[in-house]
Amino acid sequence: MLHLARVERQRGSGPGAFTLRVEHFSLGAGDCVAVTGASGSGKSTFLDLLGLVLRPDRADVFEFRGRDATCCDLADWWRRGADGELSALRASEIGYVLQTGGLLPFLNVAQNIRVSRQLLGLAEDGFAAELMGWLAIERLAAKMPQQLSVGERQRVAIARAFAHRPRLVLADEPTAALDPPQALRVCQRMVELAASLGIALVIVSHDWGLVRTLGLPEAVVEPNETPEHSGSCIDYVPPTGPDTLPVGAGAAKASASPAVSGSESPTG
Repeated sequence: MLHLARVERQRGSGPGAFTLRVEHFSLGAGDCVAVTGASGSGKSTFLDLLGLVLRPDRADVFEFRGRDATCCDLADWWRRGADGELSALRASEIGYVLQTGGLLPFLNVAQNIRVSRQLLGLAEDGFAAELMGWLAIERLAAKMPQQLSVGERQRVAIARAFAHRPRLVLADEPTAALDPPQALRVCQRMVELAASLGIALVIVSHDWGLVRTLGLPEAVVEPNETPEHSGSCIDYVPPTGPDTLPVGAGAAKASASPAVSGSESPTG
């Protein structure tokens, strides 16, 4: 579904310049990967590249397969400045979970979750309500963001990221402000939700213990230093290979998991 090869982005210039190089990165529908590495290694830069909000300086291969199986050559789109096409793809096919939730303060929980669907002109089909049930936040529907705990805000942000059924969800340190038990519950829900819907999920995390407790494959951002230049590199292909998840496999996996349940008592 997503394939990058020899993609580079430089931050800064002169002696202090830093370059992130993506040697290879592939992700199939329903795959989940945790991006790990030291602070300042370029994890957030990588997420911004995947989110199509940061233009690569070089991109030999940058491909995205949409829901109609059409392969979009994003390297070509970047080269010819196809900003409209990139923006449309970003809006329809990518969901984003920010560290702090990033909820709109003037909308209640239900409205925050539905806003991505409304912006795309998608009809109300009950999916937002279903998400609230899965994430045990239906009782919060009428509350405003400032009335929520940190954990509740993160679950609302997760529901919003998935509400328009994107092909890819990106999560930037989604549990950074949570205590360990909450962090584990929130990440479990997110991983199981992605699997149930066949959505690819990329989680940037500095909590290596949490990543390993969840058993997630890791794309490690490694140092790539030279005497003249500082930088880092990612080289990752999923263990199963791209796009090998059988149709319905994600749904079967999630249905067997007790963590995705609207009957679970919210704990913040």
